[in-house]
Amino acid sequence: MSNRLSSFYQCAGAATWQVVDDEAVVIHTETSEYFGLNLSGTLLWGLLADGARSDDELVEAISLRYPLSEAEARDHVSSFMSRLEQAGLIEQVERAEQPESAVVAQTPTTDPYEPPDLVKFGDLETLILSGE
Repeated sequence: MSNRLSSFYQCAGAATWQVVDDEAVVIHTETSEYFGLNLSGTLLWGLLADGARSDDELVEAISLRYPLSEAEARDHVSSFMSRLEQAGLIEQVERAEQPESAVVAQTPTTDPYEPPDLVKFGDLETLILSGE
């Protein structure tokens, strides 16, 4: 990994989530917006939910799980983190405690790789009122 200064991220207090069929559904409790994450996004979200993580840790975790170069993984993680931050689902923090290593449980997979993705579905109030 590089010797550059890392940013640290954690799930925002207004974010609640549940994994359904191996993919996370995340709700922003203040705006009622809800989002879906694909498999690689769910992997990264799960790490963030365990405690503040550096971008380097997230890059390493996804690089070990999927056949990606570090540069490709860094680009995908950076883009994903920007989208999560814009949606108000994560926040940058100073890490006070060192959580378990992000890479402990990351074993290579044969699952097809798709870059981490965040899809906004709408808001829960509209969904509930529509009766869908």
